[in-house]
Amino acid sequence: MKTLVFLLSLCLLAPTLMAESLYKIDFTEITSGHEDQWLHLSNFDLQQDAKDRLKPTSDERGLVLNIGEDWLGGMVQRIDQPKAKKLKIVWGVDKYPAAANWDIGQKREAALVSVAFGVEMKDSGAYLLPKIPYFVGIFLGQNEKADKWYKGNYYQESGAYICTPCGSALGAEVTSVIDLDEAFRASFPNAGPRPPISALGISFDTRPTGNIWGSIYEKIFPDKEKVHSTDYAKVWIRSIEFLSE
Repeated sequence: MKTLVFLLSLCLLAPTLMAESLYKIDFTEITSGHEDQWLHLSNFDLQQDAKDRLKPTSDERGLVLNIGEDWLGGMVQRIDQPKAKKLKIVWGVDKYPAAANWDIGQKREAALVSVAFGVEMKDSGAYLLPKIPYFVGIFLGQNEKADKWYKGNYYQESGAYICTPCGSALGAEVTSVIDLDEAFRASFPNAGPRPPISALGISFDTRPTGNIWGSIYEKIFPDKEKVHSTDYAKVWIRSIEFLSE
């Protein structure tokens, strides 16, 4: 009898304990050969090397990004999710960028999923970089420390990055989940209440960490004799989802 009462109580509590999916991007819905069209229809704005050099593909795992050496780019989707409490990403790495290690200043990643908070613009810390809202980025790293919040070279007052999980095996599918309220408080303790989610981004950066002016110079005056790998890092993303709890 006690067992029956316990099971009934679990059934009654289940609806309140289950997190509601508020918004989900399921990349397994992409039809192979139509990746660019699918991203466009899903309101992703491709920027920099994501627009000029990246050729996204797809398979049964979802969206596949094959990143070249010394690339920088991404895709942004404007969203409005004021009730979102958690972010869940299902993804994996086939190849980590060589020498990437945020703990020693080599701030590279095959893919970074970012969320922006609100619309108040914050300084980047560099004259040529635009102002953007508060944001946090989640990446899969091979050498970083799990659940440690990192700062980039720019946007140090408005941006933070976390590797979770870290050191996952090549080819293994993993799930990353972060509490958005906790992430905002940990990253920006003096910012006050967390603004609602206003944008979602998927980006990559396989450039050598260094001076921004050097990167800009190379974009304007590329070294045509310099050979870059076009198979430098590879990641896939099955889904990105915002949850109510």
